[in-house]
Amino acid sequence: MSRRFVEETGQRRHLPPGTGHYNDFWAALKLSANPSLRSFVIDRAARLGAEILPLVEHLEKGGEGDASIRQALILALGEYDNGRMSQDVRGQLVTTVDRIYRQDPDAAVHSAALWTLVSVA
Repeated sequence: MSRRFVEETGQRRHLPPGTGHYNDFWAALKLSANPSLRSFVIDRAARLGAEILPLVEHLEKGGEGDASIRQALILALGEYDNGRMSQDVRGQLVTTVDRIYRQDPDAAVHSAALWTLVSVA
């Protein structure tokens, strides 16, 4: 997705700022007829500075009932640079995603969890 496309469509506004306003972010992760925004957020959240800890904590607390959002959030977490995470955050991420991998009944969430576990290992 080109920078121009992002600027023209205002998609960057869907990335969570450091202020804790995540409503647009969660909505952008929901599966829809047009997957462009969802794909952009999954692919770019880490690179554009979305803080990892609130995302991991949201998953950890079971805060997401929509399987498509859980899947997208887990995939987005797999895009974070392993070397830039603290050991505590990485441990929390691995523990949370491993639990989801073992317990979530949704096949897409299960697959996303496995991919993320391999990515951060």
